[in-house]
Amino acid sequence: MSDLIQTFVNGLMLGSVLALVAVGLTVIYGVVDIVNFAHGEFVMAGMYATFVASSQFGFDPLLAMPVSAAVVGLIGVLSFFTFVRPAMRGTLLSQIFVTFGLMIFMRGVAQTLFGSNFETIQGAWLSSQRITIGDIVMPGPQLAAAVGSLVCTGAIGWFIYRTTTGKALQATSQDPDAALMMGINPNKMFGLAWLIGGASTGVAAALVANYQPVHPNVGLAFGLTAFVIVALGGFGSIGGAFLAAFAVGMLENFSAFYGDSAYKQVWIFGLFILVMLFRPQGLLGRA
Repeated sequence: MSDLIQTFVNGLMLGSVLALVAVGLTVIYGVVDIVNFAHGEFVMAGMYATFVASSQFGFDPLLAMPVSAAVVGLIGVLSFFTFVRPAMRGTLLSQIFVTFGLMIFMRGVAQTLFGSNFETIQGAWLSSQRITIGDIVMPGPQLAAAVGSLVCTGAIGWFIYRTTTGKALQATSQDPDAALMMGINPNKMFGLAWLIGGASTGVAAALVANYQPVHPNVGLAFGLTAFVIVALGGFGSIGGAFLAAFAVGMLENFSAFYGDSAYKQVWIFGLFILVMLFRPQGLLGRA
């Protein structure tokens, strides 16, 4: 019984982090209507930013969160205005190629700057901390990542649904031309969406860097998983991405514990295929 509860708790902690990563992706898609295939590389960039802040300047990963958020947020804005915005005048295929090319470019830059070795952050405050309740163990880094991700995800939801700027983002996502007629600059809203998506991903990256090594290909798993979560929840639905992230977190942990961890991705993509067959709009997406 304790193993079952421990696996459930681990799924909750993983799902919280995946939710923040996926929400960043769904904000970009919901407003700009473009799937950012480089989203996993945004996570990688944030983890490297955290690693540099820690190894070169002595920042703890928790204190490096604003640095990582700023770096990845800036990358998001520059990516939109430099690559994505010109591609929006072209075909859907050209837009896909742009973000896919950005993914390859960022991975190459990381390998050039840092090499292909795995890098870990040493001496993090929470590395030796844990909370034990009976037989249930919650390591400090994973617990902090879960709590921090939930807080950040809630803040993003509040900003989008409760503020004037957030309502402008929603208006732009529904009809950019009508939003322009109401005095809303769609390009500014598009850039803001990429800023929010990048900054939230940077926060998640700093939290993950507490307990996971960084290397140029670390974003691959995050990018694929985030894409599956957004599709499961419904493209553009923050609530759907939030629920789907916990479903994926649970499925990944239970499949790894009760089966073979090498095949945990099979169960996730199997769920993805089932949802696409029977509810292609996702859990909370619009038909």
